[in-house]
Amino acid sequence: MEGVSLALVAVIVLAVAFDYINGFHDTANAIATSVATRALHPRHAILMSTVFNFVGASSTRARRPRLWWRRHSSVRSPGTS
Repeated sequence: MEGVSLALVAVIVLAVAFDYINGFHDTANAIATSVATRALHPRHAILMSTVFNFVGASSTRARRPRLWWRRHSSVRSPGTS
């Protein structure tokens, strides 16, 4: 990786770790709010959170590489010659 410093890699790793950990806090807050207001039963809130977190993580990770290849038009997309 030419031109990539150790500091840049460290910052990217820390940003991804923070984002991952922050997702746990967001989930806990969403479940606590819906259960405390008695809008949902705890089991239903946890089930909904699990399903939507999985769908969200799956859909964004699947699209991220394709969007990167489109933005960098000077780089050929995988599988093309």
